[in-house]
Amino acid sequence: MSFFREKRHIKGSHKRALNTLTKGKKNFLLREGTDCCEVIIDQTCYVYSTSTRFPIKKLFLFNIVKRDANQFLEAHDNIFLPQEYPTAHYNEDYDEDLGKVIGFDINHAYWRIAFNLGIISEKTYEKGLGKDCKAVRLAALSTLGRKKAFKKFESGKYSNEFLITQDKKEDLAKIYTLIRFTCFEMMHDASIILGEDFDAWKTDCIYFRDSEDNRKKMNDFFKSKGISYKILEE
Repeated sequence: MSFFREKRHIKGSHKRALNTLTKGKKNFLLREGTDCCEVIIDQTCYVYSTSTRFPIKKLFLFNIVKRDANQFLEAHDNIFLPQEYPTAHYNEDYDEDLGKVIGFDINHAYWRIAFNLGIISEKTYEKGLGKDCKAVRLAALSTLGRKKAFKKFESGKYSNEFLITQDKKEDLAKIYTLIRFTCFEMMHDASIILGEDFDAWKTDCIYFRDSEDNRKKMNDFFKSKGISYKILEE
């Protein structure tokens, strides 16, 4: 459930507002996070951010990603997750003495996968491609459906109680899992194509024995998935 109707983003610390609220003996809710703090009062959620990772002008991505995700759920009765594979996997039989290793690193992997799956719109996808959007777009996806615990203040004093907020749609929290599992499944499928030339995958990057044939195999594979990448060479 949600305890507010409107959200406002403010650049700077929440300390001054907190001091004003406690001295004024107000009733409010408070959640203090690493990158931002949220204060809910009079059905408005004020989000204070001092983090350079989250530019204030890009925080709108949280709202539009959530909107797109809800529309995605409305069009899909059930979310079916791919088979689960590990975040990282290594080929213990890989022979490091034969040639050099190269890596194909997927560009903005989770964001692109979200777009390819239809979770976010093309317009949202384009808005999140800026270099200063990296942390925001990942957070916008990873926090979908996540529970939040707010401290409850009554008459300016902490009441030793917490209130929990969570989106009504339970499947909203599955969307980030769907994106992650899709990424790891793709890494697994690529490793099968490479066979004994596969070295390892780590989240959204796959490492393999460098050769023109292997480069072509991986280029064709990722192209078929609608994925671009950058090459990591030693």
